Amino acid sequence: MLYHVLIIYFKLLIISYNMIPIEYEIDRLRNIFMEMLDLVRGQMMFTKEALLTNDKELAAEVMRKEGRVNSYELMIDRECEDFLACIRRSRPI
Repeated sequence: MLYHVLIIYFKLLIISYNMIPIEYEIDRLRNIFMEMLDLVRGQMMFTKEALLTNDKELAAEVMRKEGRVNSYELMIDRECEDFLACIRRSRPI
């Protein structure tokens, strides 16, 4: 929770000064992507295990966690849009 509050604070600070630390935004996107990648790798491992052992409960757990993967995908899309919009504002054509 504190992490998200700090992110919002820094975004507001950046907007108020009309400055964009591109490295910060790229690192943020990379971190979100890596979190999603870790989740997907785990899901793939559990899916393989569920298929090999015919474990229906594990398969159901994998399906329940699919929503988290979708949430990460949407978050990455939003962050990319925000990033591109910030670049556009700071460097008009």
